[in-house]
Amino acid sequence: MKQKHLYYIFIFLLIAGQIYSFNFTPDSLTALKIDSVLSKSSKFMGVNLDSSFYYAREGLRLSADSQYNKGLQKAYHLIGTNFLYTASSDSALFYLNKAVYYAKINKNKTAEADAYNNIGYMFDTMDDLDSAIIYYKKAVNNYREVNDSSGIAAYYLNMSIIHGRLNDFKTSLEFLIQAHDISVKIKDTSSIGIAKLNIAGKYIDAKKFDKAAVYLKDAFKIFHPLQDYESIAFGYSQYGYSYELQKNFTKAIDYYDSAYVYYSFCKNNYQRAVTLIAEAYIYIEEKNYDECGNLLKKAQEYKSLLPGNKAQINFLLGKLEYLKYNYSKSKQYLQKALSFKLPPDELELPRNAYDLLYKIERKKNNLPKALDFFEKYAKFRDSLKIINAKSEAYNYEKVRKLKIKEKELENLQREKKIKQLELDNQRLVKNYFIGSFIFLLVVFFFGAYQFRKIHKLNQSLKRFNDQKEKFLRIISHDIKNSLGAVLNFSELIMTNIDDLSKEEIIVSTKEINRAATSTNNLLSNLLEWSLTLNNEKEFVRDRIDLKELIDEGVSANVSARLIKKIKCSVDVPKGIIVAADRNSIISVIRNLCTNAIKFSYENSTINLYVKKIDGFAEVTIEDEGVGINEDDLKNIFSQGTRKSTRGTMNEKGTGLGLSLVETFVKNNGGEIKVESEPGKGSKFIFTVPLA
Repeated sequence: MKQKHLYYIFIFLLIAGQIYSFNFTPDSLTALKIDSVLSKSSKFMGVNLDSSFYYAREGLRLSADSQYNKGLQKAYHLIGTNFLYTASSDSALFYLNKAVYYAKINKNKTAEADAYNNIGYMFDTMDDLDSAIIYYKKAVNNYREVNDSSGIAAYYLNMSIIHGRLNDFKTSLEFLIQAHDISVKIKDTSSIGIAKLNIAGKYIDAKKFDKAAVYLKDAFKIFHPLQDYESIAFGYSQYGYSYELQKNFTKAIDYYDSAYVYYSFCKNNYQRAVTLIAEAYIYIEEKNYDECGNLLKKAQEYKSLLPGNKAQINFLLGKLEYLKYNYSKSKQYLQKALSFKLPPDELELPRNAYDLLYKIERKKNNLPKALDFFEKYAKFRDSLKIINAKSEAYNYEKVRKLKIKEKELENLQREKKIKQLELDNQRLVKNYFIGSFIFLLVVFFFGAYQFRKIHKLNQSLKRFNDQKEKFLRIISHDIKNSLGAVLNFSELIMTNIDDLSKEEIIVSTKEINRAATSTNNLLSNLLEWSLTLNNEKEFVRDRIDLKELIDEGVSANVSARLIKKIKCSVDVPKGIIVAADRNSIISVIRNLCTNAIKFSYENSTINLYVKKIDGFAEVTIEDEGVGINEDDLKNIFSQGTRKSTRGTMNEKGTGLGLSLVETFVKNNGGEIKVESEPGKGSKFIFTVPLA
């Protein structure tokens, strides 16, 4: 009973654990439909925002209806990211925080990190670098937990961009090299190449051209086999810019030309125009005005130009006409260049344009206009100086604060890890004590169960030994009596054969036969009981005609029937095929017939018949004997729990035969029962499976 209680305790704990960890998911078809809708949103992101928003919101609705947490996380992430494209920072932050919430529910560290990364990017674009770094750090901590090397590389790239904007060349380069090393480690070829191009750019800005060339060559070795024309073109443009800064204009033009060709392969018209503008600056420096003009006119043909590009082209055309002394045309181009709306930090172009306009009006002796343009020129010049000075001071202070912030975040992370370790240790100690208690409890219950089991086993063994001794005494007594009868009657015949009548000799030989038959049956049953008890008796079930088995079993008791003048009526047709072990079924019939003869009166009848019932052959052995009382019926097949009853002619028995009968019937796949009333005879009914 205690073992059963312990079993239920474990089942309860198992179910409780399953309920605690349960996470609802819809059927696979619904989940597949939702994932398909969300994949469409992802496909349209950055290409068609209206379509991307539509599918993301549809995915959100479907996920909410079906309580699909994985879908909710994806939908919130997609909507938040779409708001980043529209510069709607408040909405983006709301949806991305929702994505973080569901990623935590789903225990998806990568999805949580992706949402943090996008929040960091949002603050980065708002120039809130402190907040950006906090979220970038949260993202990378998650990426590290799940060993997502690509995510870690993205973190280093983001940090490189932040420090690059602050002109912190050294730190920016360090982060970029870390991103490159991770890409190498995970063998992400494309990311390795991009990292090398960015590192080369940093070295060009720092005027470390030899180092830049090493990384550019390595990048080309990667991108040429991949036929990544955009990256190849970008590499050539960096080469061009490098040689332009070194005043090696011939090589600069050659590399810009190569960049233009590869941008043409990938149909990037914007970069083609930018490359032509870069070459135009060089041709003005070399005083090749015709080639410069041709390039600028060609650049104007591209429709993908931004206002800043258009302003540059018109400024260069104005400068070109100024150098060719066409002041009227120059003035037109310069004024057009100033008409384009430029970002607040783009001050060099208007400063240079006003400088040329001042010089033109001065050459034309138009002093009032010349003075007006000079004042505007001076204003932009001074503003540029102030901005540069402030920018340097701001960047220096910002870099200093960022490094302090990064250090604080590292310390916080370290403290968090230490605290987590302490909590883990406390949890470990707690779990150890709980586990020890449960273990001791299990050991106690198991020990108690084993003790009870051993106690029961000892009691069973004692009962078995008691029954065995009692049984052996009965058997010894029966064998001794039978052999005594054989010896006495045989000695009587031997010593008095001349004086005995024929009737007396017949009576004596009948008694000898009865005693020998009884002993033979007893020894046969004892042998079969022993074999069965030790699992040495083989049960081989074959297809056998039941009549053949019954005839053989009945024939074993002919002499006993003749002595009591008992008639045996067998009503069993041929062709009833059963699946049974031959010897054991014959033993069943022999023992039941012996039992029926033993308790039948002289000149009575034993009926044996068979009928088919639900795949079984039902065999009935019916006698007209003394019958069995209700108390004896309860233990009729239990060897050792009932007393052997003497037969109608004082025949003795051990009760072993019926115990064997039940065992053999069950081993053949059947059942046995008894119907009896005192004075009305008995019916022993057993079944055998049909073949």
